[in-house]
Amino acid sequence: MSRQSLLLILAQCAIVIGFSHTASLRQEAVQDFRISEQGAATLEANPVNLTLYFESLCGACQEFIVHQVVPTWSKLEASGILQVHLIPFGNAKETKVGEKYTFECQHGPDECQGNIVETCTIHYFPKEKDHIVFIGCFEQKYDESHDWQATLETCAKAANFSQAKVAEISQCVSGDLGNTLEHAMAARTGPHQWVPWILLDGVLNMDAETRLLELVCDAYKGAKPTVCSK
Repeated sequence: MSRQSLLLILAQCAIVIGFSHTASLRQEAVQDFRISEQGAATLEANPVNLTLYFESLCGACQEFIVHQVVPTWSKLEASGILQVHLIPFGNAKETKVGEKYTFECQHGPDECQGNIVETCTIHYFPKEKDHIVFIGCFEQKYDESHDWQATLETCAKAANFSQAKVAEISQCVSGDLGNTLEHAMAARTGPHQWVPWILLDGVLNMDAETRLLELVCDAYKGAKPTVCSK
């Protein structure tokens, strides 16, 4: 075989190999796309939105958050079918004084401080997985002492917050930022008659106070996660 013929054969082989490799990459891309589509199918419907108007020293709010919201969210977190929107203001009243706001809370000044702790925590930890565990702990512990700083420290450990973040939250609570953020929570608090005021997809549903998991599962329009059948 001449050297020219050998070079021609090698060139043809390179073309075939290159074409095969390109085809393989295209096939892998198609396969990956299908996998992505299948993954998205688990959220073929919109997640259920839970919006809660509450206040830090309301006994019924504490009961609902500790025994319904946190356990239900924990069970459904992996499925992504539930989104939780916590709004710590409740029945408080606000008055603008100069450039700031003063707050008057149903259960006294300690409740206002607790509301602001939770509001600042949501600000620094906007993802549900970061602030729900903390707020569940805070609602359980704060009523025991009414000491927001001590309860912040305790629950920050439970939620694995760094000391740097604890310091930021403390500064937020005591400073202008907390005042501004709590005003924003007041603005987000819609008309309501009592707390906890529980909205599922924007509709009042007080049955959720004792049956949250069941009602979220019923409300979700897509394929149900296995926890919904237990």
